[in-house]
Order: sequence, then C-alpha cells, then structure tokens
Amino acid sequence: TLTDGGDTITYSFQVDNTGNVDLTNVAISDPGPTFDGSAGTGSLSAFSPASATIVVGGSQVFTATYTLSQTDVDNSVGVAGGVANTASADGDAPSGASVTAPDDSATTTISGGPVLTISKTASAPGFVTGNVTEAPVGTVVTYTYVVANAGNVTLDDVGVNDTHGGFGTAPVPDNESLTTDNGTIGDSTDTTIDGVWEVLAPGDEISLTAQYVVTQADVDNLQ
Repeated sequence: TLTDGGDTITYSFQVDNTGNVDLTNVAISDPGPTFDGSAGTGSLSAFSPASATIVVGGSQVFTATYTLSQTDVDNSVGVAGGVANTASADGDAPSGASVTAPDDSATTTISGGPVLTISKTASAPGFVTGNVTEAPVGTVVTYTYVVANAGNVTLDDVGVNDTHGGFGTAPVPDNESLTTDNGTIGDSTDTTIDGVWEVLAPGDEISLTAQYVVTQADVDNLQ
C-alpha cells in the first residue's frame, strides 16, 4: 500500500523482559529506515511511549511513524524489501547496569514505478481532423502535447519525439511549460526552454508545442 511521498509507515517494536528483574527506562533506539541502502530523507516521529518500566515476564509495544519523502520513493520503488529499518531497545536493571536487547529489523516494499502518458491535439485555421482539403497548402498546424507523470517516481529529462507522416519538415516539440503542479509546489523544475523538461515530479504535467506547414504533397496525397 506504500506508493507515494507523504505516505506513512507505522513501526511497532515489542520489547519482552525475559530476565528475572524488573527493568526501568526501557526505550527504543532507531536511526530510521533506509531505502535500498540509502539513508531516509523523510521524518521519523518520536516513539510512544518514550520509555517504560517492564516487569519480569512483561512486555511493552513501542510505536512510531515514518513519513516517506519523494526521494525515499525514488530510491527504493519496486525493490522487494527495499525499505529496511533496524532498531534496538535499552533499559536499566535495579543495579544500575544497562541492558540492551538484540537488534531486530522490519522490511517493506514500495510498489509502483515510472509511468508517462501523452495526449496530442492539433489546431489550425479551418482544419478539420480527417479532412485535409480543409487545410490548404501553407496552413500552419499547431500541435500541443500534454505529458503527465502518472507514476510515483520522479522523472528526469522528459521530452517528446514526434514521428510525423507529412511530406514537409517534421514538427519538433519544444516550448515546454509546466501546466499542472500537484503535490509539492515547485518540485518540477526546468531551467532551459529546449524541448526537454529537466525534473518532472509525480502527478505533474507539462505541455509542449510544435508547428507544421502543410505542403502541396500533403494535399496531393491526402496526407
């Protein structure tokens, strides 16, 4: 069920007192999860309870939540067991000696992956789709391409290649702009208008345009 930045993982650690004295100040030590080996960049909440006394034969469950960052998702999406978290527990014996439990780990998997969608529309004065006689020689057809990041992974260097069936110079999509900015505002970025969008975050959309000039050969061949 984990798919997106902002989702939360709930961690529960049960600590058992298997000795013969009560333990006080028992607490969890947890550096936070890793994502396919990379340190997390999200946030781990404090554990509840922060500490506890556990009598002989007793147990205590400690819980905390971790909020995924988009970087966490990008690093580990689709990796089986790619999210790993290891924690330990410490407490005090009546003598004042510190008691440490062996480490224990939990893993989970972030599902999903990269998905791009594209829609293309054409507009021109008097142009009717499927009726090229309405688009005489010299008509400028403007194509608009809307590209959406429909997955849950950040995508880099997103561009459009248009295999055009006309006889003239093929359109080259450029003039990219961000048309939909969902989620975190400003996480999709582009520094140069060159037909390639540099960073496209999940849920965001860009638009590109290109123009094509109808040729005599297009009209002759009903292209």
